[in-house]
Amino acid sequence: MTEGLKPFQLPGSWVDNFVMSFVASGHEGAISVKEDDSRFVFKRVEQKSDELQAYETLPDELKPFCPKYFGSHKTEDEAFLMLQNLVYGMKNPHVMDIKMGTRTFLETEVLNEKRRMDLLAKMVKIDPNEPTEEEKQLGITKLRYMQYREKLSTSQKLGFRIDAIKIHDEERPSLSQEHAKNICDVEGVHDALNVFLCAREDVKEAMLTQLKELRNVLETSEWFMKHEIIGSSILFVFDK
Repeated sequence: MTEGLKPFQLPGSWVDNFVMSFVASGHEGAISVKEDDSRFVFKRVEQKSDELQAYETLPDELKPFCPKYFGSHKTEDEAFLMLQNLVYGMKNPHVMDIKMGTRTFLETEVLNEKRRMDLLAKMVKIDPNEPTEEEKQLGITKLRYMQYREKLSTSQKLGFRIDAIKIHDEERPSLSQEHAKNICDVEGVHDALNVFLCAREDVKEAMLTQLKELRNVLETSEWFMKHEIIGSSILFVFDK
C-alpha cells in the first residue's frame, strides 16, 4: 500500500464507508482514501491501463462530465489515480452506476478458446436449456459465457445496464449488484430508476438535461470518434 493511503475497509468517516460499500462489491481493494482528507479518492489501476491513459489524454470538452483528475502516483507495476470524491460533503447521497454499451468487455480479454466446464456449470445453473449438446459435453469458452451474461441483462437490448444503486434511506432499500443482475427489461429499469429518484422530479429533469448535453458534446468530439469506449460507466449522484 502506498504511504499516506488507507483502504476503505478500515474505519473512517461516514462518506468513506459509503463509497466503500458501493464499490467494494465489484472492485474490492481498488479504491483508497486518505484518512484525514476524504475530498479525493485513489483508484488502483495497472500502470499501462487504458483508464490511466484516458484520464491523461481526455480533451477539455469532456472534462466537465468526468470526476476531476489530479494526476497519478506510479509504482513499478501499478498506478493510483487521484480523483475527485463525488459524494464528499453530501449528507444523504444517492448513487447509481450505469454500465454503458451493448458489450462491456474487451474481446482481447477472452480470446482463450479453451472450453471450460466450470463456466458451463455457471450457465446451467442459470438456464439448463441454454448450452447446446456439444457444449454440455465439451464445456464453453469464456467469450461464450460473457456474451451469454450480456444477453441476460439490458446491455444488448438497451445499450446500458444498471449495475447498482446505493441510497442512504432507511425506508428505501439499495439495489445491490447481485439484485441488479436480475434487471432484464424496460419495466425493471423503470422500477430501479424510481428507487433511485425517490420521486425527485427536479433530479430527473437535471439528469435528462445533462445526458443531452453529454450526447451533444460526444457527437462533435474528435477524441471520442477516434476511440472505442468499452466498459465505461455513467455515475449519477445527488444529495437528498
